[in-house]
Amino acid sequence: MTDPFSCGIGGGGFMLVYLAGEQEVIALDHRETAPSRLEARSFYEDGAPIAFNELVTSGLSVGVPGTVRGWSEALRRHGTLGLGDVLKRAIQVAEAGFDVDQTFLDQTRRNLARFQAITSSKALFLGPDGAPWPVGTIFKNPDLAGTYRPIAEGGEKAFYEGRVAEAIVAAVKSPPVEPGSALDVRAGVIELSDLLGSPGGSTIITTVLQILVGHIDLGLPIDSALAAPRLSQRNSGDGATDAETAFLSAPEAEGLASLGHVLSDAGTMAGEIGAATALRFNGDGTVTAVAEPVRRHGGSAMVEQER
Repeated sequence: MTDPFSCGIGGGGFMLVYLAGEQEVIALDHRETAPSRLEARSFYEDGAPIAFNELVTSGLSVGVPGTVRGWSEALRRHGTLGLGDVLKRAIQVAEAGFDVDQTFLDQTRRNLARFQAITSSKALFLGPDGAPWPVGTIFKNPDLAGTYRPIAEGGEKAFYEGRVAEAIVAAVKSPPVEPGSALDVRAGVIELSDLLGSPGGSTIITTVLQILVGHIDLGLPIDSALAAPRLSQRNSGDGATDAETAFLSAPEAEGLASLGHVLSDAGTMAGEIGAATALRFNGDGTVTAVAEPVRRHGGSAMVEQER
């Protein structure tokens, strides 16, 4: 609810669950899958690939959401509460709202042209003057609460069938474009039959990999590995690699540049890539929890003792 730019029920992800009794790690894959009618040629027009930025703001970029199915499966297998219980607080926050902070404002500004082009996004993320909500504004999302509530009451079926599923398909196949918008917002090909539930962005993969390499291969303490500056090579038309601003001044950046790599922070989110937390299971049976010290104004991580 409070981070709609990377965490939403219209997407997917993966989840790692540590079973302390068995000392076993379980991975649940609930990433999106492509709609059944989507083909490689869907991303081409007149023999040329459609620009990435145009595809992002289109129905063609929408996969079959897996998040709700992933939540439900995790709770079924390993949870102590039901889906209705864990969604209560999210519903409360969606209705009562939360304070817009600088990160939220920065991310809205980054997506301003896209939000101005989509009627529903414009109504939610922008004020009456068409500008982003300023820092300190109470941001509410009653429509999200209205979506969570039937899921809390009826389980995942309430998301993948019925009113919510129909709304997803309608928005994908006929995007709610603002009249007069200059953006070419293409329709997608998702169908109700696709919404059977299936297993978020490419920086997830690069972020996790760099933390693991830093800690396991390079011997950095887990907190240092998580805090280290990052890179992410993805979908760049000019071949440049996204790099955090902090990385550009590092000796490694100079070394990569000497080999012909082009690094830029232009495609990052306010000079940052990803945000993570990490757990390290130590040999003595203890657990170390760490969070971002700086990114997105810092995070919080802790280990709760069994009562």
